[in-house]
Amino acid sequence: MSALYFSKLSPYAAKARMAVAHVGYPAPSQAVDTLDPPEGFLAANPLGKVPVLVTPEGRAIHDSRVILAFLDAWSGGRLYPADAPAAQRVMQYESLCDGICDCLQAIMSERRYRPEEKLHQPWIDRQWEKVRRGLAALEADLPGNDVDAAALALRGMLGYLSIRFEGLWESDFPRLKAWMQQFDATNPTLADHAPRM
Repeated sequence: MSALYFSKLSPYAAKARMAVAHVGYPAPSQAVDTLDPPEGFLAANPLGKVPVLVTPEGRAIHDSRVILAFLDAWSGGRLYPADAPAAQRVMQYESLCDGICDCLQAIMSERRYRPEEKLHQPWIDRQWEKVRRGLAALEADLPGNDVDAAALALRGMLGYLSIRFEGLWESDFPRLKAWMQQFDATNPTLADHAPRM
């Protein structure tokens, strides 16, 4: 039976869920607790990370970018442009959004798993500097109105940022905040799959 394993807060899983909904792939979402993972989930991805797409044939595909590439091929090119330079631009944009998520999650892991007296603030500050540089680049170069891998990656990342770092970015990056609001208003069904607490 097909499924898309996800956790509600994961920006990578949100991107994959939005992509599944956008292209109409037949895989219902199945929430998992990655700290207490079910056996079927670990069989699909031994790393125990979300998202994981299980096809109707039982094939397991993990990593959000690999899942989106699969969905793009399945849908006849609905997530990446056919033109090679345009596709490269979308992939680069997606990679930047995912990289920002990596930095945000590194900050959260440092705060969550280390005692307060052992937090390495210079390392946290370095990750946050990377986030701000990435956001500045995105603020200066917003995606168009197309629902593609770039837009889905950006919406997933901004959703996570809004939950975990609320109040720390919005005033400095108003175009990104406005883009997210416009995306949600234009694509309410997709926005339903954005990161949630």
